[in-house]
Amino acid sequence: MSIKIAIIGAGASGIIAAIEASKHSNIVVDLFEKNSAVGKKILASGNGRCNISNSNLCEDSYICENHELIRSTIELFDFEKFEKYFKNLALLVDTKDDGRSYPLSNEASSVVLALTSALKNINILTNTTITKITKNKKFTIHTEEKEFTDYDKVVISSGSQAAPTLGSCSDGYEFASYFKHTIMPTYPSLVGLHLNTKVHAKLSGVKVNAKAKLFINGVESDSTIGDVLFTKYGLSGFAILDISQKASLGLLNHDRVQIALNMVINFTRSQLSSYISSQTKLTPTLNILTLLSGVISVKFSKVLLDFLEINYNEQIATLNSKSIKKIINHLQDWRFDVTQTHGFKHAEVSGGGVSSHEVTNNFESKLVKNLFFSGEVLDVLGKRGGYNLHFAFASGYIVGNHITK
Repeated sequence: MSIKIAIIGAGASGIIAAIEASKHSNIVVDLFEKNSAVGKKILASGNGRCNISNSNLCEDSYICENHELIRSTIELFDFEKFEKYFKNLALLVDTKDDGRSYPLSNEASSVVLALTSALKNINILTNTTITKITKNKKFTIHTEEKEFTDYDKVVISSGSQAAPTLGSCSDGYEFASYFKHTIMPTYPSLVGLHLNTKVHAKLSGVKVNAKAKLFINGVESDSTIGDVLFTKYGLSGFAILDISQKASLGLLNHDRVQIALNMVINFTRSQLSSYISSQTKLTPTLNILTLLSGVISVKFSKVLLDFLEINYNEQIATLNSKSIKKIINHLQDWRFDVTQTHGFKHAEVSGGGVSSHEVTNNFESKLVKNLFFSGEVLDVLGKRGGYNLHFAFASGYIVGNHITK
């Protein structure tokens, strides 16, 4: 007797779950996708390169209230298992020194092709928007046009609200809520941040390799070094994306969120002060704009001096110690208040979601028998660097194997 399974969402997690479930001869799998093709979000990940995993997997790489779930998932589908799994799909990976793993082809399309080629003996229903899921003895999948009935088991892998242009939505939360699951408050992550200042707009387009510190209610919460890009709305760049997880969560909790930027990381504060002092002796008639432009971009130097109300052409020998101290402070500890994120539309992933405490380590609902959740619909949020995609693959793999039992 066959087992009929519905998988909602053909992203990374749903596809893997479908592949694994369909390996059993007594399983009938219907894979539902609202987009016109499967794997659309995978194609866009990593700017088309697709950072699909990370060899430095650990529990601390994730924000999740159910730490046991993360530990169990990594144990069942670790990096070695991931690498072997995709090699069996004829996809080789290239792992960088920092642990980030990419397809050897350096193209996300290779990942989608490998996955879709493995979707055998599966009914794929694209351009299908599900409006409701109900259960009597068995599950029924409702769409605006028709009903799909008699499913023994259902997997909800419909993703989150992040990147709605790629088909992401909150449907999975609504389905889960119908079955009385708790939805942890959601928030955008790996996303740009808006600032309460006009300075960033004047600096729009300037990119600096900087150290970014995050302060929540005055206490340092996170820090990282990387690209910081000033934009019309605020800040972006890899360093900002990295700290946006905790920043976004802080905003959700109505905390005061601040970012401190050190734009001159090659100098300590004392070294920078010594450098300015030595230049004052060597070239006392040099103007302050020229001096700063030897350290950081001309555009940034001009905006900073305007902000501090210091004349560009003032000779460095005539600057008082107070002005020099202000310049150094703003180069190495310029603080900005964060007002909001750049929103789900521009976020790579989402925090929050279906409570991870309400699923087993096999991702089956503790409230509704034969209902499963996998991927980003759960309240599991990974750091930037391939962690989120790895969790999507891992949870899909675990669900796909357990659901057949």
